[in-house]
Amino acid sequence: MGKYFTIKSSSREDLDQAMDYFRNALKEDPNYAQAYAGLSEVICMYAGWALMPVQQIIDEADELAQTAITLDPYLAEAQLAKGIVQAYKKNFPQQNPPC
Repeated sequence: MGKYFTIKSSSREDLDQAMDYFRNALKEDPNYAQAYAGLSEVICMYAGWALMPVQQIIDEADELAQTAITLDPYLAEAQLAKGIVQAYKKNFPQQNPPC
């Protein structure tokens, strides 16, 4: 249900509901990588909608995304969550210029 409210999100209440579902899922199964990734994504959405300052939430979102990757490095949602965090941090890998 957390993912449903994340995708449906049209209000702060939807984001709050998604966060509650992801947090409850983690209480039930602390090794549920998809819930860590989803929670990270929702936290970033708070910043994207200017509901919370990026500086206030980005470390928590990063930690959650990294936990998801540690639990399941091949989970697409975990990689996406980490990418969203990196975008907010403006931390892009340097590329070598073409020869």
